[in-house]
Amino acid sequence: MNALNIKKNNQLKIGYITDVGRERTLNEDSIYIDKEKRLFIIADGMGGTKAGEVASRITIDIVSSYIKNMINIFFDEFLNKDVIDDDIKNCENVLIDSIKIANETIFNITKIKKEIKGMGSTIILLYRFNDDFYIINVGDSRAYMIYNDSIEQISEDHSLVMEYVKEGKISLEEARNHPENNIITQCLGSINEPKPFINKIKLNKGIKILLCSDGLNGMLMDNEIKDIVNKNKNPMFICKNLVTECNKLGGYDNISIILIST
Repeated sequence: MNALNIKKNNQLKIGYITDVGRERTLNEDSIYIDKEKRLFIIADGMGGTKAGEVASRITIDIVSSYIKNMINIFFDEFLNKDVIDDDIKNCENVLIDSIKIANETIFNITKIKKEIKGMGSTIILLYRFNDDFYIINVGDSRAYMIYNDSIEQISEDHSLVMEYVKEGKISLEEARNHPENNIITQCLGSINEPKPFINKIKLNKGIKILLCSDGLNGMLMDNEIKDIVNKNKNPMFICKNLVTECNKLGGYDNISIILIST
């Protein structure tokens, strides 16, 4: 296992892990944790050789740097006062802008370095602003909210099979084993400007948020993820157990997880 840690942020417990899996020789996932700035990111790179690793690292570096710089400029002054609509809009714009900048940066690099042409990355990001958590994603890396005996995906897959589901061509159950379920419709590094999905939730006591690359949900069903999460109160051990179960089933992809619980 490449990384395993747990940190506390006020009353939050944070566990994270990234693992190469059983089939890959290189981990193209990158993760980012900043408990002070309340920022958590997973990027899943693609493109072959080391290109995926490069793309995910660029994604993490650009997005985290931009958001932290903007936080230093004006976000912190809002943390101890009533939030108004303009503050919320500013927060959303910063998150979206960071992703657009990362997309443009990766695309421009691929135009210069032909050997990594076609590289790209997904992203799933969680940022805490006052009592709200913003979840934003491009691609098929996911966020789940787990509460008691329920699990809910709070991100949106940008994938071909999800387009089929929206069009009513297949069911969610059929999408999981569909032969085209690995084809994504958006990623960072594309000539097209990404259209991130953004969600906002309140993190009430007892709720857990799990961010992951598709190496997790590609191996485990949602209810299996929920059951493993609910078996232990320690996020570190939960992340480790999730990876262990994925690898028992073959570990066909890199697996990255960040778990945040109250």
